[in-house]
Amino acid sequence: MDEELRENMCNLDIPGDHPEISRETMGNFLSPSAQYSCQYWVYHLRERGGTAEDGGPEHEFLQKHFLHWLEALGLMGRAWEVTGLILMLKSVLNITGNKSVELSGFPDDALRLVQRNIALINSAPLQVYSSLLLFAPESIRVRLSFMMPNWIKIPTTIAKDWGSCRQVLEGHSSHVNSVDFSPDSSLLISTGSSDETVRLWHTESGKCIRILQSGIGNRDPEKISWSPGAVFSHDSKLVASCWSSAVRVWSAESGICVKEFTYPELGFEGSGFQSVHFSHNSPTKLAFCTGNKILVWFAETDSCQTLQANETYSFQSAAFLQVGDSTFVIASAIQPEVDSSGLITIFPLSAQPEEWIEFIHWPDHPRHAPLLAVLPNSMLFAIIADSTDHGDGVVDMWRIAPRFGGENEGAISISKDAQVEPVCKLELGPATLAGVFSRVSARFA
Repeated sequence: MDEELRENMCNLDIPGDHPEISRETMGNFLSPSAQYSCQYWVYHLRERGGTAEDGGPEHEFLQKHFLHWLEALGLMGRAWEVTGLILMLKSVLNITGNKSVELSGFPDDALRLVQRNIALINSAPLQVYSSLLLFAPESIRVRLSFMMPNWIKIPTTIAKDWGSCRQVLEGHSSHVNSVDFSPDSSLLISTGSSDETVRLWHTESGKCIRILQSGIGNRDPEKISWSPGAVFSHDSKLVASCWSSAVRVWSAESGICVKEFTYPELGFEGSGFQSVHFSHNSPTKLAFCTGNKILVWFAETDSCQTLQANETYSFQSAAFLQVGDSTFVIASAIQPEVDSSGLITIFPLSAQPEEWIEFIHWPDHPRHAPLLAVLPNSMLFAIIADSTDHGDGVVDMWRIAPRFGGENEGAISISKDAQVEPVCKLELGPATLAGVFSRVSARFA
């Protein structure tokens, strides 16, 4: 492998070129044994349980052939495996108690370099000798081990070390509206606006493993459908996306659309769907908003419950609160036909869905409806009010304390840390909400 690995090993004409190379053609430039070594040398290092030292064969290989190795894996169509191999190498060095300063630091730099440029390595492997090196921090070991191509004449101002960006995922053809991690952290989902796609990414490798099409533009080419977001179910098995004219639910594993909600199917007209949220306690409950309605889908029975406020409300986002055995939906809204005030409302998921309470009110004309987020354990929720009183950069966080036992079984206290001063007690059918609220504001520059 040492003799076969070199820059432009397949004699490509253009550095940015990455033609489809057959296995037979690849074998003419890189022998099967060398290809095997590129894929599995880290596995063999782990299995033999040996040590790697500064100046040893593994260190010399990385110093001499690291970029050649990236090129080879890119040409073989295995660029997405590089991150896993580097992480394995790092764990091997840690397990063996390696104290070699140069070698032990190499995987960290290599990992950051690959995660920032994985799409480039996959699409144009020869760019590892130019673009990848050109924009790498000056002090990293990989850049110190390889010379910049002599045809690069333009001086650049490069950071001396890594910044805070860990990884770059490329694939959407237009701006990205939202991102969300799966609860098990193995996947990331992103939604694009103009390209009308939902993309699933493997968080470790950065590989786009699935592209889910909204299908909206195919039915109405004149209308570009915007997307407020997409989310995972808490068991990471389902993905739901919200578009202006449809809500879709997919299987994360197969990519098959298992449910679609449109206005004709729901039997009423609307101005656009807003928000989508799975329950943290159940992967089979999904909430989404449209106008003055919040719809809750129960996947087990394929049925919907409609939570509706008066016609002046326009809901923008909704989430679930679980208090004991009682489930509530908390939602943010504005009243554009009244005074554009911002509202937070709470609905019980009960036999009387028409009952609801206005819990928090911003009368000072917010520019947008309050955005909210709820912790998985329902113990804390946060609100971005975005109003004249609550300027940009302010997040209001509210603590939730469930009550058990006595006449207030299943009630909620919402308060600042030690400040619990009863303000109101609200009765809602079979569930009781005792509202004790004050807020904790966090300002971000």
